[in-house]
Amino acid sequence: MQESSKEEQSIVEIEDMLKEKEVQLVKEKDSGNQSAQFKAQMKTHVERVDAATIKRINKIFEDANPEALSKMLEVFVALLRNNANSKPVDVELFFKDHAKLVSKMSKHDSTYCSLPLVEASFAKLNEMRGNFAPSQANDPNDVSFAVCFLDWSISFCEAAKIDLKLQKLQQDVVDAKL
Repeated sequence: MQESSKEEQSIVEIEDMLKEKEVQLVKEKDSGNQSAQFKAQMKTHVERVDAATIKRINKIFEDANPEALSKMLEVFVALLRNNANSKPVDVELFFKDHAKLVSKMSKHDSTYCSLPLVEASFAKLNEMRGNFAPSQANDPNDVSFAVCFLDWSISFCEAAKIDLKLQKLQQDVVDAKL
């Protein structure tokens, strides 16, 4: 009899956990609409990426390698690849073709990357934001023109954090029902 009681208690605990997860899921779905605003911002940032911007970035990397621009674009490419170990050569490859880069940015799904990569990238990008403020003088090291990639990356991370947490919660509910 006591064994049966323990099993019944376990079943009740599992049912309670499932109900709790379902309540969390409903709350997250309600907030899931918030990711739509970040996705809309991503589209706006993609529209700012023109062939001249890509050409200018490639020219800068031929002549010099500004650390702020290089590091930011490595994080940007890491998000496109879902690989934290992006290097300057990866940036170079992604920036060879304007049309392909814009297409990739436009189609990139917010649940493509892992949550740890998104969170780490988001922290790095926010630390870099000050490097992309427009300079007052005609500074040859001014990289503020490339802020569209920083802005796209931050918006992507915001949307991804919401959508990935929602996706995880949905999977938790499915798993709990099994």
